[in-house]
Amino acid sequence: MSICAQNPIHQGPGGGEFFESIQIEQLSDLEAFAASTTYPSGTLLFSEEQIPKKVFFLLDGQVKLSVNSSDGKRFIICIAQPGEILGLASALNGNPYEMTAETLYACRIASMERADFLTVLLHHASALNIAALALSKSYNQACARFRTLSGTPSVAAKVARLLLEFSASGRPTKDGTRLCLALTHQEIGECVGTCRESVSRVMCEFRRRKLIAMKGSILTIRDRTSLERYAASSTYGDRQQSSWIRPTNRSVA
Repeated sequence: MSICAQNPIHQGPGGGEFFESIQIEQLSDLEAFAASTTYPSGTLLFSEEQIPKKVFFLLDGQVKLSVNSSDGKRFIICIAQPGEILGLASALNGNPYEMTAETLYACRIASMERADFLTVLLHHASALNIAALALSKSYNQACARFRTLSGTPSVAAKVARLLLEFSASGRPTKDGTRLCLALTHQEIGECVGTCRESVSRVMCEFRRRKLIAMKGSILTIRDRTSLERYAASSTYGDRQQSSWIRPTNRSVA
């Protein structure tokens, strides 16, 4: 089985560095222990508090990583991209998983026993260093998501920032940046800490103002400048946001 063969690892937000930096000899050692499987959409790879027994390498597709709050609400930390290692922190320290990993699309994933993964790292100091860097970037990504959640009181700003974040893996076209967005409005709300209804209102207004266009799961960012303006409006609260979601009819004197 080849971890990278027939799968050009692309650089998505927060992922891919491990495979791009690892040496051929180290990759061969990983492949000796790994087994590749295709998982359908909605497959639960591991859940919070589960003891880590395997390490998962995302080869193709996307996986959402989420945590549950004490009151039962779910918060999506990030969408893992091809090239990322899932559950890396728990694989290294042996503690229970702190996140739940669920496939967003049909995914091709290579997995190996945690003990075998640690053996490879112990035999290759540079691979251990690369894994540490990947872990650091995952931490920074989670911090950035929490800053978005706490620093932007406007739902419009939160959703705009999220769409711009996702656009990093999009494709430029004559109509704008095009990407596949398979998240439901409920899941988008779980990314930014708000309810489905608020996300639906914001997305509807973005479409009405021609900032974005949606066709099925294909999202096109048509007016990036205006979307960036919403994303930067962290000083505006829900009162300002509501003024454009529900315009006030004024009578003419």
